[in-house]
Amino acid sequence: MMIEAVRSAITREYIQAMIDSGNEDITPEWIEWALKKADWYDPSIATEDEYLGKRQHEKSAEEKEKFLQDSIRKSWYW
Repeated sequence: MMIEAVRSAITREYIQAMIDSGNEDITPEWIEWALKKADWYDPSIATEDEYLGKRQHEKSAEEKEKFLQDSIRKSWYW
């Protein structure tokens, strides 16, 4: 879970850097969307994302990888 916490922190730093950049493309909607992605990685927050699915921090890396591979197979199977 340490990696997930670091990933969440880095994502939040990136979001803040984008806000601080003054880029006109950084809208309130984008900020909200991006923060939801950071929340999904955060092991202290149990959340579900419309694209990433339900975050299950308690599962092992192997279980998560198996779920991901199974999901890919199901969604890409013709």
